[in-house]
Amino acid sequence: MSYRKFGKCDDYDVSPDETRGVISTHGEILTRPLDQGRVGQITDGPARDRKPRYSPDGKKIAFISDRTKQDEVYVVDADGKNLVKVTDSDTRKYEFDWSPDGKHISVSRSDNTLWVYNLEEKSGRLLLKYEETAPRGIYWSPDGRWIAFLKANKDLEYDACIISAIDNSTVGTVEHIVVENLPFDEWIVAFTKEKLFFLSSTELEGTNHLYAVSLAREAEDPDDPEVKAARAKKKPGAKKPPAAKPKKKEKGEGEKPGSEKPGDEKPEKKEEKKKEIKLPEVKIDFDRIEKRVRKLFEVKGELKSAAVSPDGKKIVAVVTEPVADEEKDNLYLFDPEAEKSKFKKIGSVKEVSSLGFSPKGKEIFYLSGGRLYHRAPGPGSPKPVAVSVKVKVDTAKEFEQIFHECWRMLKHAFYDPDMHEVDWEAMRDKYAAVLPSVTDRDALGTVINRMLGELKASHMGYYAPREPSSGVSTLSFGLELEADAESGLYRIGHIYEYGPALKDWANVSEGDYLFAVDGKPLAAGDNYHRMLNHPLNDRLDLTVGPNADGSDNRSTRIKLIGSTGLWRLRYRKWVDDNRRRVEERSGGRLAYTHILSMSRPYLEQFKRELMQYRQKEGVVIDVRNNGGGYIDVYLLDFLEKKKYGYRTYNREAVKIDRPRHGFYGPKVVLTNEYSFSNAEIFPRGFRDLGLGKLIGIKTGGGVIGTSSYTLIDGSRIRTPVVGAYARDGTNLENWGVNPDIKIDRTPEDDLVGRYPQLDGAIDELLKSLPAERQK
Repeated sequence: MSYRKFGKCDDYDVSPDETRGVISTHGEILTRPLDQGRVGQITDGPARDRKPRYSPDGKKIAFISDRTKQDEVYVVDADGKNLVKVTDSDTRKYEFDWSPDGKHISVSRSDNTLWVYNLEEKSGRLLLKYEETAPRGIYWSPDGRWIAFLKANKDLEYDACIISAIDNSTVGTVEHIVVENLPFDEWIVAFTKEKLFFLSSTELEGTNHLYAVSLAREAEDPDDPEVKAARAKKKPGAKKPPAAKPKKKEKGEGEKPGSEKPGDEKPEKKEEKKKEIKLPEVKIDFDRIEKRVRKLFEVKGELKSAAVSPDGKKIVAVVTEPVADEEKDNLYLFDPEAEKSKFKKIGSVKEVSSLGFSPKGKEIFYLSGGRLYHRAPGPGSPKPVAVSVKVKVDTAKEFEQIFHECWRMLKHAFYDPDMHEVDWEAMRDKYAAVLPSVTDRDALGTVINRMLGELKASHMGYYAPREPSSGVSTLSFGLELEADAESGLYRIGHIYEYGPALKDWANVSEGDYLFAVDGKPLAAGDNYHRMLNHPLNDRLDLTVGPNADGSDNRSTRIKLIGSTGLWRLRYRKWVDDNRRRVEERSGGRLAYTHILSMSRPYLEQFKRELMQYRQKEGVVIDVRNNGGGYIDVYLLDFLEKKKYGYRTYNREAVKIDRPRHGFYGPKVVLTNEYSFSNAEIFPRGFRDLGLGKLIGIKTGGGVIGTSSYTLIDGSRIRTPVVGAYARDGTNLENWGVNPDIKIDRTPEDDLVGRYPQLDGAIDELLKSLPAERQK
């Protein structure tokens, strides 16, 4: 048992009167004033308590806890008393939301259901159940009669929907209404009295946009400048409080709610009548509601997240914008009803999450790097909410909690419900028996990873928190040295193209002798790498010359690059060597492209290169040593294009294919044992679509899709949640993709400069070409 100090929080909420905050840190729930004052501990124990949320009157706090070794929602008084378990099911609890009157809680569960729990009657009712996935993004309407949520369609793209939920204390008839059906994901950010706000990703444009749909019919065009001007003039007098204002008083033992300050006590009224929270009426006209969707604004950059004030009058957004050679996140404020709707930059931020307005809309809150900040929605600077608390940590019990949470995550999230025919409960019992002997995190990680290994699946693993690296990163000039026995000196054996030593001003050449680095003499056999560890400057002087006797020496200054930069130079040389060999052996008829990663930058590079080489007659597509990603569908969509005609220019002297952006010659794909995940799905699809042959070695056999989940101590577990199957139903996991033409590549091949796989691909393509180049 020990006490550890924590200065960061995992999640937070703000009390309705905006005086206190509730936070979760290292599995405990605590409250504290937003300015200065005493910290109140709400939970204390080995369980992981998370996602705290104040009730609308601020007298209670709901949260998720695994104190029974399964996720459940609990409600406790704001002073930590009277703990009540709300749910009771062996499921993950994704999210929950209070009804505006504080009498109900809606809960989204891993069995793909949405439940509404009546706190007074201590009962729950199933509201929705879907086959695809659980309803997410749950928001109650301000009057508590509707719930907005996200429903996944058959393609697992989320659509924003509204259902009838609760009328006072009774669950009403469920009515599924699709509010917006854009072709890509939506994500709800606010449900106000007049509008539903949501983000929608658009892959074609590569960013998010914020939309709003009016709940009632609109008598005026909201984008008409005259209408905006008229509304702006009415705005000051039309201001109303944001729905639920805490008025309700509970009978109790004289305890002060957590939001009160010393001296705020008032004499108790023994027979005080409970007051109902007065809620606004929300009117929704579902007829042609999808026609009322509006995109609110455009941003110059990437819209990462957004929040809307409770009255819908202010919007705050985090936008990533390019600045010089890097990208920065900036905070912008937007007034959708202003006469001239403009974005106003109000500050810069880093690593922002959980962006939101306070319950009255007076302040903006967010987490940045795990620290809580608040600021006014306008000029000014953010203020940190100081979080420095000591938490009791029982290491043995914490290890047990981490172990069971990892096991539970796989139970509820693993892509195969049959768990690869493994008795998963038996595996829990088998490895839990070892826990009493576990004394450190390395041993815990070994136990968890061995348990995960019983599933015989890829894309899994437990990863302990990373300690700051104490290693040394040796820098480089972007060149290779060779020892010269005759002179006893080093000579420059190779200068990497695109590197700092090949710049015009570097003034070094291959074959030059190297006499000194940063003024220090250097002889063959000396450890010159050590001279490049922790240099004082990012540019060092080299003394080089064409003669071993030192005549005609010269001094030059070259910028250093890191180990990653050197690796990139070596990789580009490997690609260039391959491309040169394909060019030479095919007589210029074939193209070569290597896809390093199945990610968007390499998708764009692939398209760019194939357009550059579109006059070639065939192409070798190389996915060897590719660790995976997600772009298989985009690559295949590009390669599957078929020519349907052409256009002529200059009286038919020039013929341009239609579509122009396609590659129509024969193609092959190179694979090896280091082609993983999406770099296996791509070649399998390539062959199944009849686009060409696969050449090389069978791929690694790890294709399932994964997600990462953070545990109580900052460690992570990767959980495979997405299966990968061929169109004939074959599960690609653990099988790999066999090539049509098997060609191995050995270390001996590398030593003597042989290219068996690449040469095999060249030979196969040349067989499919006519003897002479087509003109």
